[in-house]
Amino acid sequence: MKATISRSYTFEAAHHLPDLPDGHKCKRMHGHSYRVEFRLTGEIDDAGLVGGMEFGMIDVWFDPVHTMVDHHIWNDKIKVPTVENIAQWFLDVFDKSWGGKNLDTVVVRVYEGPRSWAEVWR
Repeated sequence: MKATISRSYTFEAAHHLPDLPDGHKCKRMHGHSYRVEFRLTGEIDDAGLVGGMEFGMIDVWFDPVHTMVDHHIWNDKIKVPTVENIAQWFLDVFDKSWGGKNLDTVVVRVYEGPRSWAEVWR
């Protein structure tokens, strides 16, 4: 049997989008309250876990990632820090740690405020 688990985290960060036209509000430095959500889908193992992943394991993994992004500037990490590219950055960081886990699908959704989000998956 397959199942999906999900865990979400919040943080504050700033960015600017340098490739937008002059005068566009997002070309200027500004900040957001972000929420990142990780959805992991796979077979339920003998321990009853999706791909061997338990929520606390995700928390332990995310703690240093949170330190890397909370109250930081995305432009220091990503050349063009759109919410789409930020979501891809999180997926890449996740895959470096957990890519070998028995997961069929990993979805990362990043909310840039309460109404706008982008989602990437593998």
